[in-house]
Amino acid sequence: MLRKGCRIYKATTSFVWPGLATVNTLIVHIAKPQSFAAKLRKVILDDTEVEQINSYLSDGDEYKDPEKLIANKGIVYFGATPLGKGFLLNSQERDELINKDPKNEAVIFPYQGGSELNTNPDQSASRFIINFGSRSFKEVNQWPDVLRIIEERVNLKEIGYVQIIRLPGIENRIGGDTQDKRKSYTVRS
Repeated sequence: MLRKGCRIYKATTSFVWPGLATVNTLIVHIAKPQSFAAKLRKVILDDTEVEQINSYLSDGDEYKDPEKLIANKGIVYFGATPLGKGFLLNSQERDELINKDPKNEAVIFPYQGGSELNTNPDQSASRFIINFGSRSFKEVNQWPDVLRIIEERVNLKEIGYVQIIRLPGIENRIGGDTQDKRKSYTVRS
């Protein structure tokens, strides 16, 4: 709204709601570009006159949109993008698959999203992702227990079998064999 010419001319950033409800709220007065209030010179933030109020409800100029860091080009990636929740396992499911057949560990990787980053200070994974990398269908058959989970949970007609086998991941961008890159994938959740 501010980018389109509107102006915050008064704001109270913490206001205890009267009555029995224990609620804190805020009050923001916004004026359209051509209105009388937009032309007022006096701007009030928490009962104090200021130059202007930005969209963060603080005194000062509006912040610019964040810019991409060129220095991160080629080293920062979005990570694996599962084509459905059917590719995700919890710790117990992962442990059962590995106990049943230790070679299953070769296609099961730690999967971290925002919830893990915000709740696990040691950044340990509580979810895991099935990722066959760029293996062929013939190779994928070496993991029948893992493949069975995908067949049960994922609508194969909807996403296509080829996409299951070639689940996108960062290993293709950082080089090397999938088994050598046992790092966590960080993704949006």
